[in-house]
Amino acid sequence: MRREPKKVSERLEKAIKLYVDERLSAYNAATKAGVGQSGLLKILRERNLLRNSTEKSAANLEQAIAFYIAGDSILTAARQAKVGNQTLGNALSARGLLRKHPERKPNSTVSRQDPLESAESRVSSMALSIIHSAARAAANHQGEAR
Repeated sequence: MRREPKKVSERLEKAIKLYVDERLSAYNAATKAGVGQSGLLKILRERNLLRNSTEKSAANLEQAIAFYIAGDSILTAARQAKVGNQTLGNALSARGLLRKHPERKPNSTVSRQDPLESAESRVSSMALSIIHSAARAAANHQGEAR
Protein backbone atom coordinates (compact mmCIF):
# COMPACT_ATOMS: atom_id res chain seq x y z
CA MET A 1 0.00 0.00 0.00
CA ARG A 2 1.45 3.36 -1.02
CA ARG A 3 1.25 6.46 1.09
CA GLU A 4 -0.48 9.49 -0.26
CA PRO A 5 2.07 12.07 -1.38
CA LYS A 6 0.20 14.91 0.33
CA LYS A 7 0.51 13.30 3.79
CA VAL A 8 4.21 12.69 3.33
CA SER A 9 4.61 16.30 2.25
CA GLU A 10 2.70 17.57 5.30
CA ARG A 11 4.83 15.44 7.59
CA LEU A 12 8.02 16.61 5.90
CA GLU A 13 6.90 20.22 6.30
CA LYS A 14 6.24 19.52 9.97
CA ALA A 15 9.73 18.00 10.31
CA ILE A 16 11.28 21.02 8.57
CA LYS A 17 9.43 23.34 10.93
CA LEU A 18 10.62 21.36 13.96
CA TYR A 19 14.19 21.42 12.65
CA VAL A 20 14.21 25.15 11.81
CA ASP A 21 11.93 26.70 14.42
CA GLU A 22 12.53 24.45 17.43
CA ARG A 23 16.17 23.74 16.49
CA LEU A 24 15.69 19.99 16.92
CA SER A 25 18.24 17.67 15.38
CA ALA A 26 17.32 16.21 12.00
CA TYR A 27 16.92 12.82 13.65
CA ASN A 28 14.56 14.11 16.37
CA ALA A 29 12.55 16.25 13.95
CA ALA A 30 12.13 13.33 11.55
CA THR A 31 11.13 10.99 14.37
CA LYS A 32 8.56 13.42 15.80
CA ALA A 33 7.06 14.10 12.38
CA GLY A 34 7.05 10.44 11.38
CA VAL A 35 9.32 10.73 8.34
CA GLY A 36 12.65 9.28 7.42
CA GLN A 37 15.77 11.17 8.40
CA SER A 38 17.41 10.77 4.99
CA GLY A 39 14.36 12.26 3.23
CA LEU A 40 14.34 15.18 5.64
CA LEU A 41 18.06 15.79 5.18
CA LYS A 42 17.65 15.73 1.40
CA ILE A 43 14.95 18.41 1.48
CA LEU A 44 16.88 20.50 4.02
CA ARG A 45 19.90 20.44 1.68
CA GLU A 46 17.75 21.32 -1.35
CA ARG A 47 16.23 24.28 0.50
CA ASN A 48 19.62 25.28 1.93
CA LEU A 49 18.32 24.98 5.49
CA LEU A 50 20.79 22.45 6.83
CA ARG A 51 22.68 23.85 9.80
CA ASN A 52 26.45 23.75 9.80
CA SER A 53 27.32 21.40 12.62
CA THR A 54 31.06 22.02 12.37
CA GLU A 55 30.87 25.33 14.24
CA LYS A 56 28.65 23.85 16.94
CA SER A 57 30.92 20.82 17.32
CA ALA A 58 33.99 23.03 17.65
CA ALA A 59 32.25 25.17 20.27
CA ASN A 60 31.17 22.06 22.19
CA LEU A 61 34.71 20.69 22.09
CA GLU A 62 36.11 23.95 23.46
CA GLN A 63 33.50 23.86 26.21
CA ALA A 64 34.46 20.26 27.05
CA ILE A 65 38.13 21.26 27.25
CA ALA A 66 37.20 24.10 29.62
CA PHE A 67 35.25 21.67 31.84
CA TYR A 68 38.24 19.30 31.89
CA ILE A 69 40.70 22.10 32.74
CA ALA A 70 38.34 23.17 35.54
CA GLY A 71 38.77 19.71 37.09
CA ASP A 72 36.12 17.46 35.54
CA SER A 73 37.04 14.02 34.29
CA ILE A 74 37.14 13.38 30.54
CA LEU A 75 33.92 11.40 30.79
CA THR A 76 32.07 14.10 32.76
CA ALA A 77 33.36 16.96 30.60
CA ALA A 78 32.47 15.12 27.39
CA ARG A 79 28.95 14.36 28.58
CA GLN A 80 28.31 17.92 29.74
CA ALA A 81 29.48 19.41 26.44
CA LYS A 82 27.90 16.66 24.31
CA VAL A 83 31.08 15.48 22.60
CA GLY A 84 32.60 12.02 22.41
CA ASN A 85 35.07 10.84 25.04
CA GLN A 86 37.61 9.87 22.39
CA THR A 87 37.22 13.21 20.61
CA LEU A 88 37.88 15.09 23.83
CA GLY A 89 40.77 12.81 24.79
CA ASN A 90 42.39 13.25 21.38
CA ALA A 91 42.04 17.04 21.55
CA LEU A 92 43.49 17.16 25.07
CA SER A 93 46.38 14.94 24.05
CA ALA A 94 47.11 17.01 20.94
CA ARG A 95 47.20 20.17 23.07
CA GLY A 96 49.27 18.56 25.82
CA LEU A 97 46.55 19.11 28.41
CA LEU A 98 46.03 15.58 29.67
CA ARG A 99 46.51 15.26 33.42
CA LYS A 100 49.00 12.65 34.49
CA HIS A 101 47.83 10.06 37.01
CA PRO A 102 50.89 7.94 37.82
CA GLU A 103 49.12 6.36 40.80
CA ARG A 104 46.39 4.98 38.51
CA LYS A 105 48.59 3.05 36.09
CA PRO A 106 51.60 1.00 37.11
CA ASN A 107 54.74 1.32 35.01
CA SER A 108 54.44 -2.33 34.09
CA THR A 109 51.51 -4.69 33.81
CA VAL A 110 53.75 -7.65 34.61
CA SER A 111 53.17 -9.02 38.10
CA ARG A 112 56.15 -8.59 40.39
CA GLN A 113 54.93 -11.38 42.66
CA ASP A 114 56.50 -14.81 42.41
CA PRO A 115 54.06 -17.15 40.63
CA LEU A 116 54.46 -19.76 43.37
CA GLU A 117 53.65 -17.19 46.05
CA SER A 118 50.67 -16.14 43.99
CA ALA A 119 49.39 -19.73 43.86
CA GLU A 120 49.92 -20.09 47.61
CA SER A 121 48.05 -16.87 48.17
CA ARG A 122 45.09 -18.12 46.13
CA VAL A 123 45.05 -21.43 48.01
CA SER A 124 45.20 -19.59 51.35
CA SER A 125 42.37 -17.32 50.34
CA MET A 126 40.25 -20.26 49.19
CA ALA A 127 40.96 -22.11 52.45
CA LEU A 128 39.96 -19.07 54.51
CA SER A 129 36.77 -18.75 52.48
CA ILE A 130 35.88 -22.40 53.16
CA ILE A 131 36.63 -22.01 56.89
CA HIS A 132 34.44 -18.89 57.14
CA SER A 133 31.60 -20.57 55.26
CA ALA A 134 31.78 -23.61 57.56
CA ALA A 135 31.80 -21.36 60.64
CA ARG A 136 28.71 -19.47 59.41
CA ALA A 137 26.91 -22.74 58.66
CA ALA A 138 27.77 -24.10 62.12
CA ALA A 139 26.54 -20.90 63.79
CA ASN A 140 23.29 -21.04 61.84
CA HIS A 141 22.84 -24.72 62.70
CA GLN A 142 23.34 -24.05 66.44
CA GLY A 143 20.83 -21.19 66.26
CA GLU A 144 18.22 -23.49 64.70
CA ALA A 145 18.77 -26.19 67.32
CA ARG A 146 17.76 -23.89 70.19
